[in-house]
Amino acid sequence: MSHHENSLAQLQAMLKLDPNSLKILALRGDTYRILKRFDEKLEDLNTVLKKDPNHVLSLKIRGETYFMLGQFDKFIRNLSNALEKKPDDASIIRFRGNVYLQLNQFDNSLADLNKSLDIQPNNVFALETRAKLIKLKV
Repeated sequence: MSHHENSLAQLQAMLKLDPNSLKILALRGDTYRILKRFDEKLEDLNTVLKKDPNHVLSLKIRGETYFMLGQFDKFIRNLSNALEKKPDDASIIRFRGNVYLQLNQFDNSLADLNKSLDIQPNNVFALETRAKLIKLKV
């Protein structure tokens, strides 16, 4: 059994003890991502979000799943929704800015990267991504 499969088994055992734990469901959903079991992952995350539409971690993870599946419109919607609930989360802002860059939405990308850097001015990933964006725009 791989490390991730072992983690999944532990999370499933924990859910038997506490079947209403949104955190455990979200973590199991993220483990499904690692195992590339996307349908099960989305099922867990959708369950969490039905019970708590403001569960930022699940919105972020579900957004990442849609990104991995190439469903960028759903990715943007989920991360934007997460940011409505937690507007100063630099990692979410930075991730959305990076995807905007990949979608050639340069103005949206620059706005997100700048906002991320306002929150975390020394974040190397945001600085590198913004530099890449500026080179593309020149």
